[in-house]
Amino acid sequence: MVAVTIQDNSALATRLGVEAHTRQYERRALRGFVLTAAVVLATLCGTAHADEIKLGGFWIKDVNIHSVQDGQVLYFNRVGTEFTRPLEGVQGLHLSAYPQLAQAQQAIADGDDRTAAALLQEVWGKARTDWLRQWVSHLLIGVYDRMGLPYEAVDTYLMLVRENAPGFYLDHPPIDSLAAANDEVKQQLRERIESILDDVTDAAAARGIQELLSLLKVESASAQDEPAIQLAGDGDNSPSPAASAQDSEKTTQDPDPQRTSGPMLAQATQVDDTVTQMLMYSRYAQAVARTDKILENSGQQMPMRLYQRGMALKGLAEESGDLERYLDAGLSFMSVVAYFPGSGFAGPSLVEAGMVHSKIGRSDIAKQLFKKAELAVDAEDEPRYAARIEQLLAETAD
Repeated sequence: MVAVTIQDNSALATRLGVEAHTRQYERRALRGFVLTAAVVLATLCGTAHADEIKLGGFWIKDVNIHSVQDGQVLYFNRVGTEFTRPLEGVQGLHLSAYPQLAQAQQAIADGDDRTAAALLQEVWGKARTDWLRQWVSHLLIGVYDRMGLPYEAVDTYLMLVRENAPGFYLDHPPIDSLAAANDEVKQQLRERIESILDDVTDAAAARGIQELLSLLKVESASAQDEPAIQLAGDGDNSPSPAASAQDSEKTTQDPDPQRTSGPMLAQATQVDDTVTQMLMYSRYAQAVARTDKILENSGQQMPMRLYQRGMALKGLAEESGDLERYLDAGLSFMSVVAYFPGSGFAGPSLVEAGMVHSKIGRSDIAKQLFKKAELAVDAEDEPRYAARIEQLLAETAD
């Protein structure tokens, strides 16, 4: 009798296990069905697919923006097909439930940041999802930064850090308003940032905060006062994801490529320039956007801006392997050579243009450009480029 009871219990347990597994599968299937049904219902009703997403300079209409997951925007088209796009490729979102969002983005495009700030604050207060509040916060940081409101910009950025927001947001810290702040404001903001250092768990956040701290140096601050950011949870012997204060301070004084993660830059580049700092920190997409805006609105420092734009596009090309990026970079470099042959950026641009041609399989043209660069680059003015030319010519020798 005991053996029979155990056997029955074993059979019962097996059956219960199967039923539990079945219920778990049914729950997963139900979740998928609910999502699919919602999309189909929205399609039939024709109401939920009034959202828009801007990709590659064009607005894609009649979509349903669902969420942001793992740095990807998830949306559905009218027939219910699912799409994902990385945040860095998304240039705008219009949500039918929040018309103020579209109005705010239009205000930003028109240069009316004050109106944009009010509209975005309204959307943030009404938003019912974390992903939307984070998207709006990201837009607000840029607006506050351009308006010269460092307190608001930093506080919003630190909020995203605490929420472990997607790295794309954290890779865009507010730098312009901080650079223009006086020492008293810098000291107060520095204290706010240092108060959350122990909570930093993301490498992108660590990079952003380190960049902010490098801009918040005050006259009385010494190199020993600069904290080295270490990701929370790392051991004492783990390498810090950010440079020490001494190295950070040197970075702002000398664009030596050995001291930054960015590319080798021409000595003539202004090291305290915002775009130069973006290049030093390998923020290539930001650098392209900034130089495009400067070139559109001003003809000042044209050789440097075209060179910087080329360096940013070349950096993006090296990260993605995109041939079009290489071609665009080459055009920027050759524009310097063609229109500003006497500038201090002509020689470095010849070198970079040659490297671009090497990447796209035109080693013959690359060699010609390197030979021209050898004549154009003064070893005293550009010792690193001169050494690079010698190395490149040796590599391309027959």
